[in-house]
Amino acid sequence: IVVCGMAAAQAAGFDVLGMLGQWTDEIFHFTSGAESGESAAPLNENTRLLREALASVGIDEDLAPTWFPEGFTVVESKTSTSNLNDTVYFAFSNFDGYLLNITITQYHSTKYIEETNFEKNVENARQLSNSKQTFYLFFNNNAVTATWADAPLMEQISGNLATEDIKSIIDSIGGDIS
Repeated sequence: IVVCGMAAAQAAGFDVLGMLGQWTDEIFHFTSGAESGESAAPLNENTRLLREALASVGIDEDLAPTWFPEGFTVVESKTSTSNLNDTVYFAFSNFDGYLLNITITQYHSTKYIEETNFEKNVENARQLSNSKQTFYLFFNNNAVTATWADAPLMEQISGNLATEDIKSIIDSIGGDIS
């Protein structure tokens, strides 16, 4: 029955082999495998806004984190285009006074990445990796910064957050939902 049903669906134009099965205790259904790189879960509002801003300047939307610490909302956003780069900047905060800044820049020349400097405390930077990038994590006073670059792109995440929260944000970049 399953094989006949698959053959009939395939003949009707449905890509059954490209479909993914999903179920609950009471219902089973297929979803299109055409979106295999995307999660079936809806994007949170912060991710949606950041992805829209990145798309507006032609930067890969997968650089937007899909996980944010609970209670964080956008308090400022800027998108700019210049002769040097295209930049998307978002500032987030929560009711407890914690701040998070995300800046994603696409440079028009790789030499500008090498000219970017970050102030840091004396401690050495350490590496944190997700499935796609290696970030460098360092501290400056009470703020933690994680940055990644692969010419012509650079992303930096900073704030007065716990290192574990920064790590969770990094782990969610590239479409992975933690």
